[in-house]
Amino acid sequence: MQSMMTIGLLGMGSCAGINFRVDPKSKVTEIKLPIEFDEIDHFQVPHKLRDGYVFSIPSPSLSKDVVIVGGGISGLTALKSLAGYDALLVEKEKEVGGNSRRREANGIYYPLGAIVNQGPIAPFTDFFNELNIPFEQLNGKHLVYHINGHSVADPLHEGWRELPLIAKEQESFQRLGDDLLAFADPVNGIFFPRSDNKQNIKELDRLTFKQYLAQQSYTPGVEKFMQLILSSRLGEDGNDVSAWIALYILSTLRQPVFTLPGGHGVISEKLSEYCLRQRPDSIRSNFTVIRIENKVNNKVWITGIDEYGALQTIEANCVVMAAPKVYAKYAIHGLTEDRPKLYDRFHYNAYLVAQIELNRQVTDAFETVSASHFSRFIIAPDLLKNNHSSSGLSHLTIYIPYPGKSGRISLYSEFTEKLAKTIIADLHEIMPQTRGAITSIYLHRWGHPMLSCPPGIDQLSVAAKEPFGRIAFAHSDSFGISGLYSAVWSGMEASIDAQLILEDQYV
Repeated sequence: MQSMMTIGLLGMGSCAGINFRVDPKSKVTEIKLPIEFDEIDHFQVPHKLRDGYVFSIPSPSLSKDVVIVGGGISGLTALKSLAGYDALLVEKEKEVGGNSRRREANGIYYPLGAIVNQGPIAPFTDFFNELNIPFEQLNGKHLVYHINGHSVADPLHEGWRELPLIAKEQESFQRLGDDLLAFADPVNGIFFPRSDNKQNIKELDRLTFKQYLAQQSYTPGVEKFMQLILSSRLGEDGNDVSAWIALYILSTLRQPVFTLPGGHGVISEKLSEYCLRQRPDSIRSNFTVIRIENKVNNKVWITGIDEYGALQTIEANCVVMAAPKVYAKYAIHGLTEDRPKLYDRFHYNAYLVAQIELNRQVTDAFETVSASHFSRFIIAPDLLKNNHSSSGLSHLTIYIPYPGKSGRISLYSEFTEKLAKTIIADLHEIMPQTRGAITSIYLHRWGHPMLSCPPGIDQLSVAAKEPFGRIAFAHSDSFGISGLYSAVWSGMEASIDAQLILEDQYV
């Protein structure tokens, strides 16, 4: 969702990943490969929980008003909103931010997981202004489409005439651009939240995108382009995705693009700084929650494992679960029995992400999409304002989705050297100017970053977000990879539910 997203790219920093150097006069040399991928998101303990391992639960040794589980933007937003309570946020990674974490290399900032683009910041203007978060319009070539050996800028506006396609296909791209512009209308179009849309727009959530396309007369080339864009945002081609979700995402291609220098990492960092100023002990990292249980005395027990393997239980008056639904399904005692089969209907897509450093700038387009390569989605984060390297170096981030459970299994079994060489070869074809410019490449993988979004996903998500006993939910994983507005919105909603629970007013 371009209008709801910022850049989310995977990080290096302390992550060794894969590194090899490229001699400008030859092919890849000095390959240095680890035995396996360097993990970004650590699931060793949650996987034990998933597989039925039984942990011993100690008695509580700490008491809090609220415990927030998950340190992404939704959890941090909830923590900020609950500043008047004795609240503690716990995060299983060594730092907060979730998919929003970022890294810096050679003066260029790139976030850790989500693709980048940002729409107008309303309705959260006050929220972002309070945090002093500076959104800026991204000018120039936001999108380039590489097809049949040619790179064409702005294919849905003036660029459709330059596409290396027959006239009928070109005209279909022009029509798509006009249709998406209509969907971008702030009154009669498609926008977030869906509940505020006109009824005919709401009805699109009853259809799959494939069913919607069957009612249209776009050419196969245009359909392929739309499915490609959706794959970059959702990790799948859109056939089984809600038509509302798909068209919402696509409609942003014809809207002005606002972005955030530094990406989502700026938001999570500023939220963390704000919360720690209010209460210095309000965030605890390296704490993986393995069980959450409503107790009979209107308390909730939250048991987790710290970085040394020690178990601890915290007693709270309320919990905000700001972690993916797939995590809540296994961690919250009694949840799946109370809501049978509900959480089984949520499915996730995985991603391979490559970070590539270059000794010079090789593109002036923010996003390049390829119609026929393994490396289909290429982002240039250094093109963001205030994000240039003073050393003249450059950076590219490449996303390769691995849909569904089978895709996740495939990603975990891939040979890293083969992947790296394939990506280098793709870059040389898509951007010939990268030949001799690449200095290093790092590969990382995300196992569960994006939720599949079938028709009716809103109703499913609403049902999944109903408080369970004294547990409120800030699930923000229903808008593809890093839906910023969804994350902020979910955190705010969950904080309201939490306050009602704490005041014994929730009905």
